[in-house]
Amino acid sequence: GNTAGARYASIRLDGATELVSVGGPVGGSSEAIHLSPTTAHYLNAGQYVELTVYQTSGLSQNISVFPARSPEFWMLRISP
Repeated sequence: GNTAGARYASIRLDGATELVSVGGPVGGSSEAIHLSPTTAHYLNAGQYVELTVYQTSGLSQNISVFPARSPEFWMLRISP
């Protein structure tokens, strides 16, 4: 934990368009930050999405790994 700066997680379309972003200042808390960006978006053939994370503490930050839970990224295809 680090009490400085902010933490963000975003889902980005085609390397440029931000579809959703969650996060903000940590407010002086050293507790773990849990971020879950969620959106529904129709993708055309050839498009792709990325999960990006960003933090502004000025120091390196670790992403905690929990088996079968975190970090996790998934998507669902719904056929018309």
